[in-house]
Amino acid sequence: MPKFEITEELKSMMLFSGAGVAMGGVSSMLGAAMFALPAGIAALVGVRKGAEKLFLKDSAWLTANGLMPYLTFWYLVWVIAINI
Repeated sequence: MPKFEITEELKSMMLFSGAGVAMGGVSSMLGAAMFALPAGIAALVGVRKGAEKLFLKDSAWLTANGLMPYLTFWYLVWVIAINI
């Protein structure tokens, strides 16, 4: 049975996914999408800047490995939290 290896790509995806879940919960408390969208984008920029220092990679690598998980989880959690 092969050993499960945690790569930098997986770490980046987990970091951005966790940030998306957290921001989805926070932005649902902000109310309207007019406030949630700028807050979500600001958090994405902050997480990306922190991840650049953490992983020592350029922003293109982080965007490729983190943008879609962040946006997917953020939107998923935000929609569920708004409708509950």
